[in-house]
Amino acid sequence: MEPTAMLSPSLEKAVVDEPPIPGGPLERNAFFNAFSAILATQRATDGVHPRLFVKDADGVYLHVNAAFAADQGLTPADMIGRTDRMFYPEDLAARYRHDDLRVLASAQPISVEEPYPADGAQRMVRTTKAPILDGDGRPIGVLGVLIDITEQMEAEQRAEQHRWMLSEGERLAHLGSWRYHSADDHFEWSAELLRIVGLPPDQTHGTLADFIAHVHDDDRAAIASAFRDSRDQDGSWQRNARVRSATGDVRHVVIRGRSIHRKGKPAQAIGAVQDVTELKTRELDLQRVNWTLRAVTESEAALIRSSSELDLMSKVCEALTSDDIFLLAAIAEPLDDSDKSIVIRAAAGRAVAYIDGIALSWADNAHGRGPSGMAVRTGKPAIIDDIQSDPRFSAWAERASAAGIRSSIAIPVRAGRSIIAVMGVYAAEPNAFGPEEVALLERFADNLGFGIDARRTRRALDAAQAEREIEVERFRRGMELTIEAISSTVESRDPYTAGHQRRVGDIATAIAAEMGLDDFFIQGLRLAAMVHDVGKIQIPLQILSKPGTLSAIEFDLIKTHTTAGYEILKGLDLPWPLAEAVHQHHEYLDGSGYPRGIQGDAIILEARILTVADIVESMSAPRPYRPALGLKAALDEITRQRGSRLDPPVVDACLRCFQGKSTLE
Repeated sequence: MEPTAMLSPSLEKAVVDEPPIPGGPLERNAFFNAFSAILATQRATDGVHPRLFVKDADGVYLHVNAAFAADQGLTPADMIGRTDRMFYPEDLAARYRHDDLRVLASAQPISVEEPYPADGAQRMVRTTKAPILDGDGRPIGVLGVLIDITEQMEAEQRAEQHRWMLSEGERLAHLGSWRYHSADDHFEWSAELLRIVGLPPDQTHGTLADFIAHVHDDDRAAIASAFRDSRDQDGSWQRNARVRSATGDVRHVVIRGRSIHRKGKPAQAIGAVQDVTELKTRELDLQRVNWTLRAVTESEAALIRSSSELDLMSKVCEALTSDDIFLLAAIAEPLDDSDKSIVIRAAAGRAVAYIDGIALSWADNAHGRGPSGMAVRTGKPAIIDDIQSDPRFSAWAERASAAGIRSSIAIPVRAGRSIIAVMGVYAAEPNAFGPEEVALLERFADNLGFGIDARRTRRALDAAQAEREIEVERFRRGMELTIEAISSTVESRDPYTAGHQRRVGDIATAIAAEMGLDDFFIQGLRLAAMVHDVGKIQIPLQILSKPGTLSAIEFDLIKTHTTAGYEILKGLDLPWPLAEAVHQHHEYLDGSGYPRGIQGDAIILEARILTVADIVESMSAPRPYRPALGLKAALDEITRQRGSRLDPPVVDACLRCFQGKSTLE
């Protein structure tokens, strides 16, 4: 047989259509022998135009086909007689020569996948090189065939990427896949399905029975039936089930399948198993969160809205039973009486009639061994899972059954370390109080304890505040009486100025009210006015009542009354600056006053008001040394001093007070 008969059509064309190998040491038979070696390893397919070359032992091209030369933009004649270094980068030329030497040294063909420049681009080729042997079997050259596998490799990479994406998608979606051939009972598992059922990743094959064995006992018959029934019909099915993993964990899954029939007979079935355990868990969590949110919100709202301790208890009971989740909620208070009674303070729910006339205790007796008594005695939640079978509830079982109650819980309500109440909740079904419900109700109890304690504390604070206000009022009234007594004592020494301090107080408080000052300020101002001349108690009466003009020494002595008054009053513990107001009531804005000559804002407002009121009263009333000058003269005087010595807002308020009047009355 001609050697070319062994070639694929494309490879045969590449050999036959090319010009014959030039003469030389390489004979045609040796050439085709090399081709035969290549055929053993080369996976050439029809439709793929191979590149072909022949080199001698020194790597010199003796023959190339047109396709090989065209990759470098050359003709075969351009390459014959030259080596790889003339056409390829140094690293590739060295690589190609290294492979040539391997073939020559081993006299065996090799096949490699390697980069190959063609048409200015980097391609990937599968190069197969075979030795060309002389008549004695010695290697004298190399025959090479290149197949461009760039598209093939890219397709394989895409396929691998798709496989990875599918596997990763299954993992992220917790979605495993399977395929079942009923003819030979062959069941294939994907990696994710193996993970779901807890099998090792290399156990990818088995039987349908192997898979069914992992389905939960209670669901196994239904799943086996679904597989069996699907054989008779071409269509899809879906079942919810549980599977038990190799580690014993139970997981919730959705199993889907589709039967494929050919010629009316079942050929295979494909499907998926989705692990929905996390979804199921989240659904349950969401239900609990929603209920918790509603209940806690209602409880917290009750803390804000409740007007009293009893109102708070009632609203909490209403929150617990508002959606008929529980039949009854009640809050009771343990008493420290001889019977250790528990008295119900509030209740709500459809079964509220159950508690009418009920006797409860926290003593260790028949009436104290129920959940409420146990909760108070132990300080822990007491749960009755089924009142019909729990002997602790025997004293109330009959009436509870009549009310439709099957289970209950009692939770102590604390304020600090003290148990101040017990909260009872009753349900229509047994075993209604699992860990989540207990935790939720304990949160209710915490809120309730906080609310009750806060209201009791507030009640105590309100009582203490009321008592304090009474004491403050007593103190204030006592101080006022003391100040009035001091004022009366001073005025009794000076009959000419009798009532002066009181009238100054009337004018000053009228000015303050006109200025919009608050009652507290006005009260302090009135007291300051009543004693603003208290320092005159140390001045000899003959000077105070002297009918003539005072000497300079006498006037200097009169001016000491402001400091003397300050010294008398400074030790009083009062909420108003009485002593400082008395000290400053003869100071002026421009610093021309006494005793310190302070000015501007350094003079407190009380003193600025007293100064104006003192001037108006003094000029309007008679004195030992002169008759009364009248209200008009007094108002003219404060108007003249407005802005220089007297505070403008105070003067303006005073003028408004006496607008249209001719006397102080």
